[in-house]
This record gives sequence, structure tokens and C-alpha cells, in this order.
Amino acid sequence: IHGTDGSCLLYASDTGWYPEKIWKLLQEYRLDGVVVECTNGINHSDYAGHMGIPEVISMRKRLIQQGSLRADAPVAATHISHLGGLLHHELEELLASEGITTGYDGMRFSVKERHVNQPELKTIIV
Repeated sequence: IHGTDGSCLLYASDTGWYPEKIWKLLQEYRLDGVVVECTNGINHSDYAGHMGIPEVISMRKRLIQQGSLRADAPVAATHISHLGGLLHHELEELLASEGITTGYDGMRFSVKERHVNQPELKTIIV
């Protein structure tokens, strides 16, 4: 999502772990924030369309490592489910130590303004 101020937010819901072609595409962007689903929490699922705590943490680290995300940029986990195996405050404790905020209903998410040129938005079907 591109803001009118030049900011760029990645909203990743119901995606599961990205295939390599998406990681390569994301290298073209400088993200100012990320909202990512954490449906599985601590539980493992064979369904590839959701992520849990390990994948959310790995996603943040990979985005930083490849230069797509500043280390101080906000990252929020959302799409929290009672099936994830943790209470909200337990999830908060685990994710906060990794620089990730646990989302909640009504949460406001702000990114710092950046006036930089971003590549034109692309739609990729995976």
C-alpha cells in the first residue's frame, strides 16, 4: 500500500510463507511498515496459507536483511486466532522481544513519512 506521502506499507494477510519470486520482488521496495498475519501462533499447521510466530519473526528478519525494511520500522502481527495456542498477552511477550507489535481490534498503525520514489505497484498471482 502506497501512501500519498510516499510511504509504503506491506499488508500480508492469509499469505503463508512467500515463494522466492515474491521475496525478489520485495527487494525493489523500501517498506516503512509491515502488517502480517500470525494465525497459527505457536501451533503448527499443514495449511500453507497461514503463518505462525516462527514465520512472522523470520519474515521481519529477512525483510531487514535484504534491505526492504528498516530495523526500526513498525511491524504488527494480526489475524490472531484463539486457535493459535496463546492468550493475547502471551503473544505480546513473545513478539515484543523480536520487535513486533501484537495487533488488536481498533489498533492504529502509523509509519514514518518518507518521500522517496518507489517502483510502480505490481500485481503478482502466486
